[in-house]
This record gives sequence, C-alpha cells and structure tokens, in this order.
Amino acid sequence: MKVRNMFFIFLRQSVNWKLWLCGVITTLIMSSTIVGLFAPSTSVWYLLSMAMGGSGAVNLVICILPILPYGGSMAEEYETGIMRYYTIRTGRTIYFVNKIIVSFISGFLTMFLAQLLFIVIFMQFYPLFGSASAVEPYGYELMMVNGEVGKAFLVFMVHLSLSGAFMAVIAVFTSAVIPNQFAAISVPVIVYFTFTRIIVADANLPKYLKPSNLIANAMEVENPYTELLVKFCTILVFSAILVILGNPVLKRRIADA
Repeated sequence: MKVRNMFFIFLRQSVNWKLWLCGVITTLIMSSTIVGLFAPSTSVWYLLSMAMGGSGAVNLVICILPILPYGGSMAEEYETGIMRYYTIRTGRTIYFVNKIIVSFISGFLTMFLAQLLFIVIFMQFYPLFGSASAVEPYGYELMMVNGEVGKAFLVFMVHLSLSGAFMAVIAVFTSAVIPNQFAAISVPVIVYFTFTRIIVADANLPKYLKPSNLIANAMEVENPYTELLVKFCTILVFSAILVILGNPVLKRRIADA
C-alpha cells in the first residue's frame, strides 16, 4: 500500500456522517448560547464572536466535538486488529503520521463547518457587520471597518478551527498511549482543563503557550494574521513533538498486540 493511497483512504474515512453531524451539533450549541442577544441592531459578527468567545460551553465544544468524527479511529483499529494490517503494509511511522494528519484535517473541518453554517443561517436575518463594539476595537473589527469583512471572518474561523484540529491530534496521541476510544475522547478534555487551572491566564509565559489562548481565545488580538501564523506554527511544533513521543509508544503497543 502506497503512502498516498493510505492518506486518501483515511481521508475518505474521516469525511463521514459523524463529521457533518458534529458540525451541525456544534452550530446548535453555538446558537443556544446567544439566544438572549437577538436584537434588530445586532450583526452576525457580534453573534459569532459572543458564541465562540463569550460562553464557557464553547470550550467544551472545541475540546470534544472535533475529536468525535475521527480522533478515536486509531484506538478503534487497535481494538479490532485492523491496525496490524495497515502497519505491516506501510510501516508504523507512516501509519501514525497519516493518522495525525487526517485527524488534524477532520477536527479542522468540523469546527470550520460549524462556524460556516452558523454564519449562513444568521446572515439571513442580520448584516455581517455593523460597527466596532469597543473604544479600542479588536483586530478583526478593524479589518471589517477597513472593508475586509470576508477576510476577517475567514481568519477568525480558521483560528478556532485550528483549535479543534489540535484537540483531534491530541486524541490520536492518546490512542497510542491508551488504545481505548473512550480515553481518546476524554483524556484531551481532562488535560486541557487541568492545564488551564495550572497555567493561569496571567502566568509569566508567552501568550501562545498558555492553554486558554492556544485553544479557546481568538478575540483579543491586535494583528489577526500574525496571531494566526503564530498559532499555526505553535500547533505544528506541538503536533510534531507528539508524533516523536507517540511513535515508540505505538511500537510497543503493536508488539504487545
């Protein structure tokens, strides 16, 4: 089995009914958090920003729903014995890396679909953007004031979609350590909320290393493009570290299977 063939097999498996269902459920949860904010003077941007940044429920959404479509697939394949079939034909490392990449894409698409559906629904009733909401507007609002409404929405959506993608990557790493589907889904959530309590928002660390900023916070940014690039590079580095750490663990799992 060629590497490219394996990637596309995994990708076809990931774009399934679970991805669409989780995207719709995420949209419904986002909508439920802003029911009290409906008013003639509001805008889609205000509703989206409050749904994703003004509700604690969204932290749970970002941590769980992007994992469900494909994050637990490796644990499932270990339990059913299919993992050995793949690793014999392509090698353990190639298998693991492909799982990480496809899970990243699946988590990203789940969050992106949810936000896109949210925007499409509410733009039928409200304008995309009204006016800046603060004396010192956020970077996204400055983009919108300057006529870059579409770009601002896109950058914001990609920003939070990366959070979902990273949680899915953590789920795959968890599957290598604990080959159990329930653990693959629950451990990333536990790790995230534990680290947010240990590393508080005002800790003396770079902003991009704080869990609350890396995963949930996409609002208070001065330059959205720079913040997005930093976040992408940070997640890329962490994902590479998880691959390096998880690969030898997976080797032992396969040997013991």
